[in-house]
Amino acid sequence: MYKPPDLDGHKVAFKGTRFWVIEIEDGRDFDCISKDMADLAVYDAAERMTIAWATRKEGGGYACGTACGQIAIEFEVDRIEDLGRVSDERSRWLADQCS
Repeated sequence: MYKPPDLDGHKVAFKGTRFWVIEIEDGRDFDCISKDMADLAVYDAAERMTIAWATRKEGGGYACGTACGQIAIEFEVDRIEDLGRVSDERSRWLADQCS
């Protein structure tokens, strides 16, 4: 069952069925993601947690990251609509590597 995030006043940049992309505001973290870390947080409504972060790139697209413990990987995504799916793939790959 999908559970939407507790937005606590944050704006939604993209809302899919499973994945939500949340705007990060200055001085207001979303989950553990702060504005100095990223522009966006990627929330997985199935897993009920934030799975990645993303920053808009000049010229389009997004520079993204996900972490497992103290290991983080970076990747790029062209469209906001793909942030959730690609972030999920990368975070699952990283979790497999960490185990």
